[in-house]
Parts: sequence; C-alpha cells; structure tokens
Amino acid sequence: MYEEKSISRAAKKLFMSQPSLSNAISSLEKELGASLFERGRDGVTATEFGMQIIQKARKVLGEVDDIMAISYNEVANQVATLQVLCVPLFCNWLIIETMFEMKKRFPKIDLVVVEQKNIDMINGLADTSAFVGILGIGAKYRETYEQHMKDADLHFSPLFANGICAFVNKNHALADKEYITLKDLEKETIITYDDFRYNTVLNGNSFANISHPDGSQSIYLLNDSENIKNLVASNHGIAVLPNSFAINNVFVQMGLVKVRQIADLNESLIVGVISRKGREYSIPECGFLDCMKKIARKYKHTNLYQFVPVPEAR
Repeated sequence: MYEEKSISRAAKKLFMSQPSLSNAISSLEKELGASLFERGRDGVTATEFGMQIIQKARKVLGEVDDIMAISYNEVANQVATLQVLCVPLFCNWLIIETMFEMKKRFPKIDLVVVEQKNIDMINGLADTSAFVGILGIGAKYRETYEQHMKDADLHFSPLFANGICAFVNKNHALADKEYITLKDLEKETIITYDDFRYNTVLNGNSFANISHPDGSQSIYLLNDSENIKNLVASNHGIAVLPNSFAINNVFVQMGLVKVRQIADLNESLIVGVISRKGREYSIPECGFLDCMKKIARKYKHTNLYQFVPVPEAR
C-alpha cells in the first residue's frame, strides 16, 4: 500500500479484496497501538511510525530470504521423493511449471503427482504419503468444502481464484461473439470436468439439467484434460472451465479454440492447498510450495486469464 499509495490498487495488485486488506492493516495497527497510514490529497501515505515499520519489515524480509537461500543451498543435493495430489485441470500448467522450477532449486528431488478428485483428496490425504493436495472449489461451495476439510482435520490455504469461461471451436457460431450468455449455451453440448457437478458451474445454473430435444444427454463429464481439449478442438461441444485452462493449451495457442467470457455466470473457482493440520514442512516441501506460488503470481500478473481476488469465506 505504501508503494501504490492507494488501498484499492494495492488490493488489486495483491489479488485481495479491499475489505480484506483494510481489515488486515487495521488489525496490525491495533496490535501495534499506532497508525501506519493516513489519507491525504496525495493518496495513502505512511505515517512517521509507519515508515519506521516499513523499513524494519524490508530489512527482516531481506534477511529471511538470505536464510532461505542458505538453507536451499544446503539441501540442494539431497535425494528425496515428494508426492502431491492434484485435480487434473491444473496439472497441465501449475504443476508442470512448478516441477521445472523445482528442478532448478532441488535437482535431485523427484516429484510424483497423483491426479484425484476434490472429495477423494480430502478423504484420502491422511492415508497417503502426499504432503499436500491441490484442489479447486466453486466459490459458492467453499463453506461446504471447508467443513469437509475441518472434519478431516485438514488445513486449507487459498492460492488464487479464477473466472469461469467457455472454450469454443473457432468454427462454432458462438466463436464470433465477443461474449456469450447462459442462454446461448442452453442447446449446446457442454463439456466440463467431472468434479464440477459437485462444486461449481453445473449446480444452480441454467444448463444444470439440459437435454437435447431428442432426449440425449448434452453434458460430457470427463476427468482427463486432454480429452476435453480434443473434444472442443473437434467441435463436439463447448467446454465450461476456469480461464486458466487456456494456459499451455496448444489448441488455444494455434487459434483453433476461442476463449469467451460467459457474461451472466457470476462464479469463480478457488484453487488452494490442503494439508494435515500441524504438519511441519521439510525444506524441499517448502520449496515446492514457494515455486508453485511463484508460478501462480507470474500468471496473475499477466492479466490474461481472469485471475480474481479470492472471495471471502462466509
């Protein structure tokens, strides 16, 4: 906020909601017993006390980075295997690019990725050797999922939120529209990830129970990302998925598939990390999480894939 001189711009840059950032600063000021910022004609500026805190914080963060660098160098040659659970939708970019980044820091660490549905991950994490799971939950269903996680003694940490859009073959009539609506999709064959019928776009929207006039089912529920891509590329339906499905998607890159906003679909997918409560991470495990956050930040800052602030838990 000190650098942006605006709480709204700072919140946007941090991919937080403005109320969340305001509350965080207010809590810190209350704990410290003094104001850190003040509003004026030039926007939000640091108080004299706030400036001292900012300078100290920068110094501390720099020293933490130095300590972590020393630790990484110490364990860079360790040989180990890390196992991660992940929903298939994010393996094609988030996990793959995290693996490449991990190899730079920990060349002798092997990473095993097991694809699972959200609910299987929540129910089974404690019984696997995986240290974390990467899942995606509809914002409207966050409370329900967090209760499942609480019952399973798991901790949930949101990573980012992503808007939902349509992936349309370039030869489809809807590809010529700047954006589409739910009504446009009523008679279309919808392709999506199987988990979605439990947690996001298929629940409570107008295409939840669509059937063609001849009675045939018009929704394909799949678990494999490549099959979804191929079906859309061959014009067998429209995929309704997070916008980040376009990342590293060769059909989108070649212009064979167009990404279109669904104007009246007010929904987002929250992607986050689940882990066992109280579990302490090893340095390589911390390194994996750090690499993954770095990759997520890289794509957030492109402003290309509808990354949005993580909605507040109710």
